Amino acid sequence: MVRHRHDGDRPGRTRSANDVSEKRNDMLMLKDYTPPECFDPWVGSQYKGNGLWNRKVLVVGESHYDEWREKGKDQCWQRSTTKHKLLRTFTQECVQDVVNGNGGAPYWPAVRNRLGGEEYEKQSPDVFWNKVAFYNFIQSPVPGCPPKARPTQAQWEAAPALLKQTITRLRPDRILFTGKSTGPRKSLWNYVPCRNGKLPDIEVDGVSLPLEFFTLKDGKRVYVTATAHPRSNLFIRALTPALKEFVVGTWEHSAAAVSCPGVKIEPEGDSSKMASG
Repeated sequence: MVRHRHDGDRPGRTRSANDVSEKRNDMLMLKDYTPPECFDPWVGSQYKGNGLWNRKVLVVGESHYDEWREKGKDQCWQRSTTKHKLLRTFTQECVQDVVNGNGGAPYWPAVRNRLGGEEYEKQSPDVFWNKVAFYNFIQSPVPGCPPKARPTQAQWEAAPALLKQTITRLRPDRILFTGKSTGPRKSLWNYVPCRNGKLPDIEVDGVSLPLEFFTLKDGKRVYVTATAHPRSNLFIRALTPALKEFVVGTWEHSAAAVSCPGVKIEPEGDSSKMASG
């Protein structure tokens, strides 16, 4: 099975017509199809063990689109797109294909290479992806094919509460949001729920990353940062040392958190804190 990129910019998949299982065909031809209310996150087999450098790291992408191009029997890409019925296991299936060595969107190796660096860049994809968890911020299929198709306002507004539930359940130590826009168009970073605090930015070799955190009900801090989308020309190799510092750094002993203008911050102790899992 081959999952490839959409004609654009988000984690996606495309299949070879010669390699679609009978079970998947049955799924795609469901007459009474109802889009899933949410997608189950990918949780690598080592996420809760050694994780990535002994941290539980959750990578957050943007969305799944329900249209993409297929390969025909001649293995050539078809010009037109095909609409698909996505099941709640779709996120897991996308990453599992990458783990199995079946390719996928350029998003996947870009994240592995930048976050994992040379240590994981030279290894097979399964080594990295079995150490982390992955979740898409938009939790219902986006109709259409990028770049023209975009999540609806309703989808953006529904996403924060679902993300909080996932953080509560997975209890990551670090979250990397792969979607911070520097232009006028809003990105997933604009819709991430209010954080509870902000620490000084991570600065490594001239590269700067935001460092903020959520606080769970039991007091656990979940540290978060954000980068440009991996398809962006701003998702550069120079990010790797700063991203590793984000993961391995011991931020619990950093200076007290401060609020900054323009950053959504909820006071620690606020009644809207996420419950512990």
